[in-house]
Amino acid sequence: MKVIFHIDEKKDWKKLLNNVNNMLTYYNSQDEQIIIEILANGNAVTSLTLDSEIESRIIKLLDNNVNVVACNNSINEQGLNRQNILERIYIVASGVVELVEKQKQGFTYIKP
Repeated sequence: MKVIFHIDEKKDWKKLLNNVNNMLTYYNSQDEQIIIEILANGNAVTSLTLDSEIESRIIKLLDNNVNVVACNNSINEQGLNRQNILERIYIVASGVVELVEKQKQGFTYIKP
């Protein structure tokens, strides 16, 4: 199974992270392989920086093979410096293009 979680509002991180953890827990308990990507755009990218309130939770997911990607357009719109983005966060040119491409690859789209 392949799933892409989409977040574009900073206020929704807790809900999204809980959903991802619940999905990981379930599929791991079923001994089923799952590929999860989290795509952040809009003002949600501001939480993917060093010392953010969710840094430790993001790092834990990265350590559990969850891919986390950020939209470069949103990074620029939010006035962020790419050097402040957490390590191992993959930056894509356009979040909406990433969503389309992942759906073409068979990813299920979830926006909590």
